[in-house]
Amino acid sequence: MANSYNYMAYPYHSLGDFDKTLELYNKALVIYESKLGSDHPEVALSYNNIANSYMRKGDNDMALEIHEKVLKIRIGKLGDDHPDVGASYNNIALVYNNKREYGKAIDFFKKSLAIRIAKLGIDHPDLTVAYNSMGYSYYKQEKYDQSLEFFEKSMMIKIKKLGVNHPDIAGCYLGIANVYNQQERYDDALNLYEKALVLQIPKYGKDNDRVHKTQTKISETLEKINIKERNEN
Repeated sequence: MANSYNYMAYPYHSLGDFDKTLELYNKALVIYESKLGSDHPEVALSYNNIANSYMRKGDNDMALEIHEKVLKIRIGKLGDDHPDVGASYNNIALVYNNKREYGKAIDFFKKSLAIRIAKLGIDHPDLTVAYNSMGYSYYKQEKYDQSLEFFEKSMMIKIKKLGVNHPDIAGCYLGIANVYNQQERYDDALNLYEKALVLQIPKYGKDNDRVHKTQTKISETLEKINIKERNEN
C-alpha cells in the first residue's frame, strides 16, 4: 500500500500540487515506519521524497530539517562513503543554495563530490550536475575563478560524452559566458553566447524564450564592448 501512495503522489508532484503530494507521501511514510522501523533505508527514502516536496513548495527550512534526518539515517545504516550519503549531502547543498547560503552549500557539495569522485572517477557524466551546482554557488559568491573552474569541468565532460555540437552544450557555454561577463572579458563572453545561440535555435526555434534571453545577452554584451572601446579611445 505504501508503494501505491508513492505512485499516486508522482502526478501531483508533476502538477505542482505539493500539499496533495505531501499528504500521500506522509501516508506512505507511516506504513514504512510501522513495518520497517524509523531508521530503515526505505524510510529514509520516504523522508527524502517528503523533503524534496517541501523544497519544491518553497519551505526550505522544513526541507533542510528532513534532509538532515535522512542523512543521519543513511550514515548510520550505510556508512560515511555510500552513494546515498553523497546524494543526501547534495540535497542539503541544494537547499542551502535556495536559502542563498552559498558558503554552506559549497561545503556540502564538496562532501557529495568527494564520495561521487571516489566511486565514479573525476570525469563521470553523473558529476556534471554537481559541477554545475558548484559553479553556480561560487558565481553567486562572486568567486568567479572558482566558478569558471567548475563550469569548465562540467562542459568538458559533456563535450566528451555528447560532442561539441549537442544542444545541451549550450547551457555550459551560457554559464561560462556569464562568468566572463562579470570578469569584463566581454569578447570571450560574446563568443560563447553566440555559440550557445547556434545550438539553441535548431532545438527550440527562434521564438523560444531561451533563445530570446541569449539574444538579449548578446546585445547587452555588444553594448558593453562598445562602451569599453569608447572609454579606451
